[in-house]
Amino acid sequence: MTGTITVKALSDTTDNRRITIKNINFVDDADANVDFISSANTNHYPRLTVEGCSFDGSGNDGDVAIRLKSSYSAVIKDCTGTDLHSFLQNTAGLDLTIENVNVSKSKGGLALGTVQGVTVKDCEIAVNGYGIRIDADTYNNNAKI
Repeated sequence: MTGTITVKALSDTTDNRRITIKNINFVDDADANVDFISSANTNHYPRLTVEGCSFDGSGNDGDVAIRLKSSYSAVIKDCTGTDLHSFLQNTAGLDLTIENVNVSKSKGGLALGTVQGVTVKDCEIAVNGYGIRIDADTYNNNAKI
């Protein structure tokens, strides 16, 4: 798939509906500086699972696999990313889990922002810049890396 999937959920932390994006191969074949998956809202919390996806950027330093403005109980697992600016740009949220993610030949890996409760496990991040970047608030709020 080329282009962006934009998640525009209008749920709150008590809403149990979940959006799952699974087994999709994302490719930037037009050198277009794309966010492959993007969460548009900052004041609502989509429960998002991204599983078994691959993200192949153009190598031009503009592609981001997953950009989350705010999320609740997000799960990213069994995914790969190559030739990206970064695999994840996460601004805020609650309970983020990243598991079995492999990122290579990219500028950056995981930018976690301000998340209350984050778990990163069984990931391989071989990039040119930061592997995992966390804000102080994230570190102080039960980060497990």
